Amino acid sequence: MQYLQRSELGVTQREARVADLLMANLQSKEIAQTLNISRRTVEGHRLSLRRKLGLGPDESLAARLNNSPTEQLTEEALLRQRLYTLAPDLTPMEAKVSLLVYRGQQSRAIAALLGISPRTIEDHRSKIRGKLALGRGCSLMAAVQNLLQAVSTCSSR
Repeated sequence: MQYLQRSELGVTQREARVADLLMANLQSKEIAQTLNISRRTVEGHRLSLRRKLGLGPDESLAARLNNSPTEQLTEEALLRQRLYTLAPDLTPMEAKVSLLVYRGQQSRAIAALLGISPRTIEDHRSKIRGKLALGRGCSLMAAVQNLLQAVSTCSSR
C-alpha cells in the first residue's frame, strides 16, 4: 500500500511487502515461504507494523490494512510511531494513554473511553512519568506534547 511506504511512518520495504501479502490474506507461514524468510521474522515484521500503525492488542492488522482509509491511519500512526521512537519503553496501553493525554483528555474521560477505572489510568500516568524521567511539577500533558514535537524541556537530568 502506498501509505505504508511513506517515510514518515518508518515502514521498511520488507514490512511493506509483508503488509501487501497480509492484504492478500496470506498467513505468516505462507508469507515466510513466499519471501524466503523464517516465520519468526514475519512475526517480527507484523509486530513492527502493528506498532507503526498504532494498533492496540485487540485490533486486527489485516483488517486495518484492508479497511482503513489512509487519512485515518496517517495522523494516529505518525504520532504513535514518533512516541515509540522517542519513548520505546512504553507499553501499548501507556502509549494509548499518552496520546489521549496529548489530545487534552482528563483521566476520568480516558478511563471511560478505554473502559477501565480512573485509578488504573493514574497508575499508567505514573508509569509514563517514570519512563519519561519527568521531574516533580512537570505537566504530563506538556511533557508528552513536547516529546511528540521532539522538544525535551521537562526531563530531570
